[in-house]
Amino acid sequence: MICLPITAMAQDRAFSQLVEKYSSKQNCTTIELTKDALNMETNISNMWAISVETAELIEEFSSDVEQVISSKYTPMLSVNHDGESVKIYSIQKDGKICDIVVCSISHSEGVIVRIVGDDITLSQAASLISTQ
Repeated sequence: MICLPITAMAQDRAFSQLVEKYSSKQNCTTIELTKDALNMETNISNMWAISVETAELIEEFSSDVEQVISSKYTPMLSVNHDGESVKIYSIQKDGKICDIVVCSISHSEGVIVRIVGDDITLSQAASLISTQ
């Protein structure tokens, strides 16, 4: 099953640009994992993560992330606690999640994780994020 081909290509390009931008900055970490690297028998095909670890970049990072996710993703969950904001967004096709983004922003760190696949469950995403 191909999940929203035009949207997926646009999102891949937007995330690639985001990864490229932050991969060259100090105190930033970027990761891209393919299904082979994940070493899992799962319907997850790719995972990208960006971590920004300086307060000076948090506002810029937060704005960049908002631009990438605001037009195509549907909010699923939003939690604010002790200065940290965690949001989960998704793209669905035929009632199945095919693209999920977890974004966590605090005063000292910003993290975004994107998981792409077919029929992703929240428990799969949580398991993958906690083991990486």
